[in-house]
Amino acid sequence: MIFYESHRSNKTKYLYHEFKENYSYGSHLHKSFEFALCFEGQLKITVGSSTSVLGPNQAVLVLPNQIHSYQTMTDRHFMCIFSCDYVSDFYKEIQGKTFEDPFFTVPGKDFVRGFQSAKSTFEIESLLYHICALAYENCKMVELNSSHTDLVERIIYYIQENYHDDINLKSMAQELGYSYNYLSSFINQTFGTNFSYLLNMYRIEYAASLLLEHRQSIADVASSCGFGSIRNFNRIFSQFYQMTPTEYINSSQQEISTLQTLLLPPWGYEDRLMQSGLIHKEEKK
Repeated sequence: MIFYESHRSNKTKYLYHEFKENYSYGSHLHKSFEFALCFEGQLKITVGSSTSVLGPNQAVLVLPNQIHSYQTMTDRHFMCIFSCDYVSDFYKEIQGKTFEDPFFTVPGKDFVRGFQSAKSTFEIESLLYHICALAYENCKMVELNSSHTDLVERIIYYIQENYHDDINLKSMAQELGYSYNYLSSFINQTFGTNFSYLLNMYRIEYAASLLLEHRQSIADVASSCGFGSIRNFNRIFSQFYQMTPTEYINSSQQEISTLQTLLLPPWGYEDRLMQSGLIHKEEKK
């Protein structure tokens, strides 16, 4: 099954960067760029239908809404995920295009340590544009004419733009110009699930991020995410998180409070919390 990371898709000036070790993550996608640079060992990465085993000084730049996955082969690497608005000129330049092969060799890797010392948005943007320039100079760009890739992006875009409304597979099929049966089969084969699950996954992931902001009531969050009733929202939320929205808020507050009093170990623990949705690391002010 392909996992859609809405918390990396719905925020402006979203930035996450970290060094990781022995990292594996199943097929997923989001509306941000994702850069990975191998420092030591080997890291197997699949982007769409392309797979490569990265060694030291080798990197990949995953474009927005590309399906990708990681399989550890005993490695240490740097990862950076950033929203499109950080590199708006580059994002405009690549519209309708994709990398023929997204993997490339980086001449020097020490520049990534600049993310830890950057004190302004200008420094951050210069580092991100440097990453984009490395990929642009070393990877051949081709026209995005794959009907499969195009349809994946259109499905995600439709959900992103309409998740708060009363939509279903029939309405999306009409909007995209495909038959109901074809689109149903395509979603099952590509995402490993049905449209209802895909839609609810997006709604619940976004709802979880809103709950942690503590700006809206649970009822308002449910309504803004397209749920017709608080009862239905609670039921579906519990299916995804194995707890109610109220329990999720309380457990998150307790976890974050604990984190503020403990020294986090350098690898793994924070990643697991982020993957579970308990904390989200963004740009340091």
